[in-house]
Amino acid sequence: MPTFFSSQHEPIRRGCRCHSLTGAHHPPVWPYQNGPLALRYAPDFRQDSEELCNNVLVTASNGAQISLGQVADLGVVMGPSMISSANGLLQTIRLSGNLGTLRGR
Repeated sequence: MPTFFSSQHEPIRRGCRCHSLTGAHHPPVWPYQNGPLALRYAPDFRQDSEELCNNVLVTASNGAQISLGQVADLGVVMGPSMISSANGLLQTIRLSGNLGTLRGR
C-alpha cells in the first residue's frame, strides 16, 4: 500500500516527513487507479486525524484544489505499529510450497 502525504496541508507539512501528491519531485497520483491510500500523521497531530484527513488538499486534473474528503471515503483504522519499507516500497514475504512442512507438520 503506497503512503502519500499532501504538502498542501500545513499540519501534515509541519508534522511529518512527507511526499507531495503532486509536485516537482514526485509524479501526480496516477489517473484511474484505485487502491488504498495511507496518511500517517506525527503523534502531535493524531488527535483530530479524521477531520484533518478530510481537509487535506489535493490537486485535481484541472488544477483545482479540492479536499480529499470530497473524492474519498476516509476513516481512522488501527494498523501496524511500524511499516517496514525499503526505497519507498513495502517489504513483503511470499511463501510457496507445502506450508504444512514449513509449520513443522
